[in-house]
Amino acid sequence: MTDLTTTTAAALRQEAAASQKDGAESFARSDTRGALSQWGADLTARKATAEADLIEAGGVFPKQALFDLEGNQVPAKRIPSKFGYDEYCWAILDGWDWDKSRYIGEFISDAMRQKTFEKKGYRKGVVLAPVEIELVGSGIVNVTVAWVQTGFGTEVLSDGQGWDRPPYPDEVTEAK
Repeated sequence: MTDLTTTTAAALRQEAAASQKDGAESFARSDTRGALSQWGADLTARKATAEADLIEAGGVFPKQALFDLEGNQVPAKRIPSKFGYDEYCWAILDGWDWDKSRYIGEFISDAMRQKTFEKKGYRKGVVLAPVEIELVGSGIVNVTVAWVQTGFGTEVLSDGQGWDRPPYPDEVTEAK
């Protein structure tokens, strides 16, 4: 993990450019025989670029959050569900400490329609939340760069009211 408190965005962008150059040189030297080093160089470049973007964004990124019907944020985490790969649910927590709060046993399926959430007493909105850049996945074809949430939202961008479906973070135009 890169220490983003002492590293500058410019240094990370230079690291990304160097990794991209290494990958291009490897391809020129060995065509596809150097696929593993080319893959590693590309992944390193994408991670460094994402870390530079995160520094420039102030360490926060728009992420989905759960709200009650009055517009108050609910202490909850979006977690993988037991129903298969790429299925998620919201786990309600007993407090506002991201690392130490426990699940209370209430899980809300991550429905696609806002009306489904509202029947359960919730809405999905978007907040600016602290994140870290991590490599997630396994194997050469599944590893990617992810913006992983590390805390609750610091600023509400949308509390979900007025949406006909839950907003996606990139659709919220109030983000700066």
